[in-house]
Amino acid sequence: MADIFDTKIMCSKCNLVMSKGETFRNGFRIRRVECQKCGEKINHPGDMSEYNQFVELKNKEFKVKLRL
Repeated sequence: MADIFDTKIMCSKCNLVMSKGETFRNGFRIRRVECQKCGEKINHPGDMSEYNQFVELKNKEFKVKLRL
């Protein structure tokens, strides 16, 4: 299955080709494209869903019973 970020993405405001980049958050690599003229950024939806699942799991409280 082809990834949408493998194609050229045009900025909706400037009609220029957006440049590819990446951001690292909590050890996750999040791919993104950014317009050099207006600064609009679009994060990869698959990477963002993985990161959001991690954050939800990290913030969840667990109840644990300890027994001897």
